[in-house]
Amino acid sequence: MALSGRRKVLAIGLAFTLGVYATYFALGLGLIKVFAYVPLIKYVIVALGLFFGSMSILSGWGGEFKSPVPRKFKSLAETAIEKASKAVNPLTATGAGVLVSLTLLPCSSGPYLVATAALAALKSRTLALAMLALYNAIFVAPLIAIMIGVATLAIKARKLKVWRTKKLATMEVVSGVLLILISLYALFAI
Repeated sequence: MALSGRRKVLAIGLAFTLGVYATYFALGLGLIKVFAYVPLIKYVIVALGLFFGSMSILSGWGGEFKSPVPRKFKSLAETAIEKASKAVNPLTATGAGVLVSLTLLPCSSGPYLVATAALAALKSRTLALAMLALYNAIFVAPLIAIMIGVATLAIKARKLKVWRTKKLATMEVVSGVLLILISLYALFAI
């Protein structure tokens, strides 16, 4: 992979990741405000967290993962990712990051709703914003790791996708268990 190719991967990857981060951060700010003004919504969020966590465990159980994302949204997200990977313009990649974030929101909303409900309960708004920034940084960390791997180690994206597909069922069960634990924490500790 030529140096210019690596720079392109990094520029496009960073722009895409920035789009994802900015979208989720903006959504998080809105959710924190909603939860702060409607405290009883916590119980709805906990119920959703328990539901989504259970669904994640069930979808990953037995080693076969079935995506909850409707095919239309999945196709739209894959098209956006494909365009971003071919784009020379980082602005296009940022837009693709925003679009992918919005279309995949049904998959990632369970943990995000529980986390933002917990952040809304914090007394310090500064701490809530800092924790939201940290949550989103952790959320996009795998994107950054993949981008760095592809750019510096010349890892082929196809190999990463095959590896992820093999591990997806296990990751789904683990994420479901974690979501249930976080939901129970939110129910009893917040």
